[in-house]
Amino acid sequence: MSTTVRELRKAETREALLAAGRAVFVREGYHRASLDRVAKEAGFTKGAVYAHFPTKADLLLAIYEERSAVRAARIRQDAATVATVDALRRQMVDGWTAVLRDERDWSLLLIEFWVHVARDDDLRERFAAAHGEIRRAMADVVRQVAEREGRPLPMDPDAFACASQALGNGLNLEAFLGRDDVPALFDAASAMLFPHEEAP
Repeated sequence: MSTTVRELRKAETREALLAAGRAVFVREGYHRASLDRVAKEAGFTKGAVYAHFPTKADLLLAIYEERSAVRAARIRQDAATVATVDALRRQMVDGWTAVLRDERDWSLLLIEFWVHVARDDDLRERFAAAHGEIRRAMADVVRQVAEREGRPLPMDPDAFACASQALGNGLNLEAFLGRDDVPALFDAASAMLFPHEEAP
């Protein structure tokens, strides 16, 4: 077997394991899920899983890293044609609301894993790097749109993005506890973070 074919099959196996891992983790949660179940879902041996991902945490981190890269790219792409800060805020609010509505199980999984990685220095560093990719994309687009419109930023772009992420994460928890006005709260609270048009 040539090196190219071998590498292609290895990449295909990895993608299949990532897809199976996403399904198992979302369905069962981080702590209940196992690499055995991922192997069964993907149709591979447990050894094949371990060859790519030595631990359950490694697999979920790889899934989160891939997801973060995709989300960061989408944030940049969607904001490329936005002309005003108000339109950018509306776009971000709509995007967050869609995630809250359509990806509840993923958000719960992320919260569960967040607590796990917070107790492990190595995992926390990798998780923070992936999390930071989304934050950097948010910081970049709000800076670019504000500059295009000529609005001064009320805070450092990275601080703005961090505060926006924290707001979304905190309100996610409120939604999971049954509060039904969370989208409206996110809309109102996010307006305080964004740069306002100065009065004449």
